[in-house]
Amino acid sequence: MSGNGDESTAAPTPPGLEGQPEVAKKCADIVQQFRDGKVSKAVASTKIMQAVPTAFVEGSSGERGAQAYLEILDIVEKELAAAAERGRGRGGQEGIGPRSRSPSPPHGGYDGSDRRGDSRSPSPNEGDEFGGVPPRSPPPYDRRGRAGHRGRSRSPWDGDVRGSGSKRQRVDDSLLPWVVEDFIVERQLSAELQRTRLLLMEFRKDPKYVLGSILDSTRHISFPESEWTAIIKGQSIDLNKVISHQFSILHDRRQSESLGDGVQLVFGSSAPTKAITTQSDWITAWARATEALLLVFPHRRRELDAYRQYITDLFASSGEHVHERVILLDRKLRNEVSGRRDLELSDFAQFGHWERSFLSDHGAGLLESKPKAKGLSGRGAGGSSVAGGGSGSRKSLEPCKRFNEERCPTSKAQCRYTHICSRCRRGHPVAKCDRPSAVPE
Repeated sequence: MSGNGDESTAAPTPPGLEGQPEVAKKCADIVQQFRDGKVSKAVASTKIMQAVPTAFVEGSSGERGAQAYLEILDIVEKELAAAAERGRGRGGQEGIGPRSRSPSPPHGGYDGSDRRGDSRSPSPNEGDEFGGVPPRSPPPYDRRGRAGHRGRSRSPWDGDVRGSGSKRQRVDDSLLPWVVEDFIVERQLSAELQRTRLLLMEFRKDPKYVLGSILDSTRHISFPESEWTAIIKGQSIDLNKVISHQFSILHDRRQSESLGDGVQLVFGSSAPTKAITTQSDWITAWARATEALLLVFPHRRRELDAYRQYITDLFASSGEHVHERVILLDRKLRNEVSGRRDLELSDFAQFGHWERSFLSDHGAGLLESKPKAKGLSGRGAGGSSVAGGGSGSRKSLEPCKRFNEERCPTSKAQCRYTHICSRCRRGHPVAKCDRPSAVPE
């Protein structure tokens, strides 16, 4: 057998078969045999029930594990049937079904010319739209986030795009190990996580349209457009931009133009940045961010309220000199959660190692955020830094650039640079200096 069988072993253990990796592997191999046309569905179902010791015991863990694999068989059957129907509709091509599949070529899948010179079957994702797919499964979208456009499919159940004339070789999603893994893992996610994941999949079809719909809504709050975009894409919100937007009297005139392939041209002026430096700053910005998040994800109220209480408790239980670390921890946790689809901000049990990393004096996260030697400014994501405070640190007499831009996150005593005007060297930012800018040298 080709690498198909090997990849099936990468699937995680489904609910009910924890601690029985051999049984899970055997069931996954049986599913692959059915996919390859080596056994019928009836035979595969029987083998799965026989492979799981307690499959016939009602309410047992074995019954749940076997049911997960039987549902996978149903999906594979419907996908292959839909692919066969599509093949018959294209002029009597040779039959396509579970028994006509041969080992796939490298990269698996079809080229754009729709050649059928060999006997391999199409990938399961070539079935009719949503055929045999559970209601919670994501709709199809391409790399630009729009359904029905050319480009590599990002959804295992994407419709056929060959009619659009694309010559790009399709990826055979049946060979991607995470296709089956996602089906098993998502059954263990909370209802809120499943809902969030489904909405993000929907937004990715046309993020520009979703953004426009939000901005045109009568319920949307005043919020930075860049952070609305971050919410739509499932990214973390920059609270520095939120609080800057809330208190700024300047207009953000920045405009952007996408050049494709992830390249974006940004031009125009932008409002000065204010950084989150205190507990009060964080609470103010987080309240605003919560309003925006709940507009897009109303089901996340419990999660967001719990996270607010978690961070507030960290502030309350720490001295003010540690509050900068709490702010750094908050940023790290939100980045971590936004980068995953199986974690919520209320999963505090998963945050222990990050707490040690950022709140401990010798934590790796805290040390990494401190300014480096020889001219590094120590800016992290969002412009925050944690000034040394160690016995070996020396204060520079050079005016602090961020203080003059009114966005230095550290106090006068802790900052490595001197909080003085870069023009007159008095104790105010340059924006408040009454001395003429054209000063003779």
